[in-house]
Amino acid sequence: MVGLDNKVRARRVSRALGASALAIGAVLATSAAAQCTPDPTQANGTTTCTGTDPDGVRVTTSGTTVNVLAGAAVNASTRAAIGIDVPTSSYGSTVDTVNVSGKVTGTGQAGVSLNTNNGSATLTLNVAAGGSITGNNALLLTQSANTYGSGLINLDNSGTLTGSGGAALLANGNGLGFGTITNRASGTIGTISGAIGTLNNAGSINGGSTSAIGSSPGYAVYGNVWTNTGTIRSASNAATVQVAASTSAVTLNNSGAILNGGSGAAIAGGLLTVSNQAGGRIGSAGTTAINASIGLNLVNLGTITGDVVATAQPGYTTKTVIDSSAGTVTGSLRLGAGDDTLVAHYTGGRTLATGFSGTVDGGGGTNTEQVLFTANTSVTTPIDLATNFQLLGLKPAAGVTATLTSGFSTSATVVLAGNGSVINRGAIATNAQAVLGPIDVVNGSLASFSNEGSISGSNDGRYSPNGLTYPGQFAVELNM
Repeated sequence: MVGLDNKVRARRVSRALGASALAIGAVLATSAAAQCTPDPTQANGTTTCTGTDPDGVRVTTSGTTVNVLAGAAVNASTRAAIGIDVPTSSYGSTVDTVNVSGKVTGTGQAGVSLNTNNGSATLTLNVAAGGSITGNNALLLTQSANTYGSGLINLDNSGTLTGSGGAALLANGNGLGFGTITNRASGTIGTISGAIGTLNNAGSINGGSTSAIGSSPGYAVYGNVWTNTGTIRSASNAATVQVAASTSAVTLNNSGAILNGGSGAAIAGGLLTVSNQAGGRIGSAGTTAINASIGLNLVNLGTITGDVVATAQPGYTTKTVIDSSAGTVTGSLRLGAGDDTLVAHYTGGRTLATGFSGTVDGGGGTNTEQVLFTANTSVTTPIDLATNFQLLGLKPAAGVTATLTSGFSTSATVVLAGNGSVINRGAIATNAQAVLGPIDVVNGSLASFSNEGSISGSNDGRYSPNGLTYPGQFAVELNM
């Protein structure tokens, strides 16, 4: 009987231990399912995520910070893994912050989403090196139906942002956009689609078979200044960087690489200012590297592979200015209906050096091929202008003298610019005004002009050797 009692007691102890283990397991499972705490979030509070959270976080409070620590995983499949959706009045505003050092994954959903209601919502998102956000879109901005709310995201990324179902970064609606996007050297981002204010890319932005950057209009963003020291690439029949023609002017400074391995342009848009610095590369495997439909201000000190096209239509007053005189363009230049300027250098021959390996065509309008003199130079030959350029510009820098020797002649109108000196000992003979100056006045500066040769042309104005009292155009007097 004693042995039997011992066996019964042992079974009872075993059952008690099993029940305790099940209870402990249930507690552990509950703890594992709630690794972001506190959840729900608190206004002006901090929610911290460790371990694995399988049902994500919904932020419904303003002033909230969500920290996803290294090693943590925040997942969701029925909504965004981290969704910011703060109810606001018509004039209300919310500001929240998400810091990601771990992994955020939306399965069939966005990784991180910001939804605006009637007011304005701002999200600051920081992704550390080693951190990642993935989903249909890594980052999604949306608006509730029938609202006029605005949404703005400021992103600082050193990790990885990918979209499995479309753009990695998507601002889908008017009044939505990215105020600043900073992609650091270790950062990798897929396609970006939406209005962008300031972009600084030192890492990689890769659109794959679509545009890497597709910027749309948005009144929520300001600046439109983009700087690339890293790599922006695609392999697409659309442009790698595609700026909507209705977007206000975009300034793009490049010292890295902007490349399209497909047939599309590297850069396309309406009104563009592009500075391709020394060492910078812009190129396409297709025909065109840069295509501007309204106007283009291009300074190229690096390498461009493909044609440069600026086809402003009649009615636009925008003037295109192209300066690749210190860079290389493996391609042609095609301009449109505007009054355009092409900067060139004199290298001792009749044809000016423009930096383009292919043909140069000024298109419609009244166009100037402008010779930039950065050191004292004697022009000893006639100068032939490129196709559809009517005016010969002479622009000596301050302290520089350009001397047109007896070997020089031109039938084009000469346009003075800069604030150096021009001495004419050659022959200027036109059927129009012989010398104009200046087309572009900077702080009232005007190249001084001295005639020791021959000039003939229409006599409908005067040239003042002491400069002008007002900006404008003028003509050299006959037989001076």
